[in-house]
Amino acid sequence: MLLLVALLLCLVTVPLAGGRLSALTELRFRRPSLAVVALLTQVLIISILPAAISAFIRRCIWPRTGCWARSCGSTVASRACW
Repeated sequence: MLLLVALLLCLVTVPLAGGRLSALTELRFRRPSLAVVALLTQVLIISILPAAISAFIRRCIWPRTGCWARSCGSTVASRACW
């Protein structure tokens, strides 16, 4: 619910700040596979593995840090197109 409210807030404030939502269609993504792998890893950690792994590993920050690093890598690679 919180993410939905944040998304709606972003959608409302872009036009108010003078931006165009249609500019998002002009974005070209490089290395989208990094973002897909990051998303799939998050789903694996949160939904599939919790019952199968120990509490220590579940709380470990390193797998999630790797997901965010791959997602940031995809964003940085796409930024070169701007």
